[in-house]
Amino acid sequence: MRKVFSLIIAVMSIVLFAGCGGNKDAKDNNSGKAASSTAQQSETPKTPEEALSKFGVKGKVISSTYGSIPEGFMANVDNRIYLVDLKNNQIASVENFAYVVNDMRNQQNGGSSGRIIPQFLIYDDKHGKDDDKGEWRSNNHFLPVYILIKFDGAGNVRADGSMSSGKGAAPSHYQGYLEEQKNIDLGNLFLKTVVPFTSAIVPSTAAPAPSRPAVASRPSAASAPKAGTKMELTAGERQKLSVFFSNFAEAWGNNPDFYSFAYDAATPTQLAVFGIKHNVINRKSVLVNGYKVPVAEVKAAVRKYLGRDFDPYINYRLFKYEGNCMWIDTMMNRINMGDAALQSMYNNGDGTYTAYVTVNAIKEVETDVPPTKETWQAVLTISPYDSGRYVLRAWKRI
Repeated sequence: MRKVFSLIIAVMSIVLFAGCGGNKDAKDNNSGKAASSTAQQSETPKTPEEALSKFGVKGKVISSTYGSIPEGFMANVDNRIYLVDLKNNQIASVENFAYVVNDMRNQQNGGSSGRIIPQFLIYDDKHGKDDDKGEWRSNNHFLPVYILIKFDGAGNVRADGSMSSGKGAAPSHYQGYLEEQKNIDLGNLFLKTVVPFTSAIVPSTAAPAPSRPAVASRPSAASAPKAGTKMELTAGERQKLSVFFSNFAEAWGNNPDFYSFAYDAATPTQLAVFGIKHNVINRKSVLVNGYKVPVAEVKAAVRKYLGRDFDPYINYRLFKYEGNCMWIDTMMNRINMGDAALQSMYNNGDGTYTAYVTVNAIKEVETDVPPTKETWQAVLTISPYDSGRYVLRAWKRI
């Protein structure tokens, strides 16, 4: 449970909104890897591979908790984490497993209670009272679940109250209690299996499956720990990844308020500033009056590069908006950064990829001070909206 990387969270900045035209984003579909969430009822499977195959999941079972409890088990299949709920005959993948485990570790170190928000993708789900929570991707139900947790003296974890969710892939509020027992059972199954799973208690002897395609990560710095297996990338792949990371370097800038970003704790300010500046710098054709960005374009950029939906109209003290356009204070535009270059990238083996990047940092864009080189660490995963893209899950200066 202590094998995951730690994340640092910090941000505060000024974002201004102004009125102009804009459109709402269209919802993306993304079918999952599992063929079905419901398997044919039969005799108890003898192996995790047999149990998974009944739901259409095939591949190398790297580790699992199979056989530890009767309700079901957790399994790593080709670096994708699944929950197999034998009680309710359903299967789901845990889309943010590494981050949830990291949160649990940090909260356990800080006391006996905390909260986590695992994101379940329930395959071939049945419609019910929780239909309005999360979002539907074809027949699959993407369901983020807010769970208050407590730790016992042995390091086990249990729910400390009702589980809740909200609308969309990244709800701004988790105020709707789960009403379907099968979804509550899925949350409890996660809690019962996550601690033993991190010990990889049931290694598999199944034949290996083809390795997953390379994902974006950053070069390693001598002072930063390297996780997983180093990835061999072509010159073209390295160039594309460097451009990808340049988007964050130039948008968030060399601003102490943006020295770290964590997906599960992202603030509206972080998301809005990225979406606005990305469009101002790279998509001038969408601007209104040369500097205002339609809200729909801001949200589209956040979804594409950060894999998030967010509500730009949250009533924060530093936020103001009028209509459907957004822009940034002139002073924030003075704090900028240059391009980024990928150094190295690692497959962490849990669906995440760590990268190390050299960034040419510029303190003030209007001065002649030469840029300084800084090393930043990034973590990526496959986009929840587009399986052919990667999105940023963590970004910090090291």
